Amino acid sequence: MKLILFLFLLLPVQFFAQTISFVPVFNGERISLSSRIESNGDWIEFDDCRFYISHLVTYSSGKVWKDDEKAHLIDLEENSSLILTPLSVKIDSISFLIGIDSTTNVSGILEGDLDPINGMYWAWNSGYINFKLQGKSSKSSTADKSFEFHLGGYLSPFQTIQSVTLPINTIEETIEIKIDVSRFIEQLDLSKMNSIMIPGKEAVHLSEFLPLIFQVK
Repeated sequence: MKLILFLFLLLPVQFFAQTISFVPVFNGERISLSSRIESNGDWIEFDDCRFYISHLVTYSSGKVWKDDEKAHLIDLEENSSLILTPLSVKIDSISFLIGIDSTTNVSGILEGDLDPINGMYWAWNSGYINFKLQGKSSKSSTADKSFEFHLGGYLSPFQTIQSVTLPINTIEETIEIKIDVSRFIEQLDLSKMNSIMIPGKEAVHLSEFLPLIFQVK
């Protein structure tokens, strides 16, 4: 009996880890950029979808883990950006902000995902673009059927940062968080509004719908 116990203690310890995977979908169906989605005679396609998540926090059995990274740039065209591994525990819930807080916006030139070279930064007085979505649609009133929404703004009264909290009810090793872009598109009438490129009331209004696009499988 002692020998069995001794051999058991020599076995390598197995750690449980849950990986967070962001999965882009449209009406529940997985999509990739540049793929055309057709429905009832209309069509839509996306050529750019990027956004920041920051202040990532996970909760596990009453314990709280806070991400050391200031922010993550999620790019639907870069598969590596869609995978996050927070820690080796079962996650009960996760929360994060969509966008960049005011303190970070005024912290000067930053590196990594927050480097302005990534094309997600306007200027010091406008700050970071929290959410960017571009593409083409048969419903757009522009000559080339394009649309572009760059949502951001950190100065009062046009703050656009949003909060998301998601319960996690799975013990699977991979937690899939769906990014259902259709939930954002449903809020638009592309024949009347097809471009927002600066902070303002319209950007604030549309940003309020962004938490709706996140769903846990």
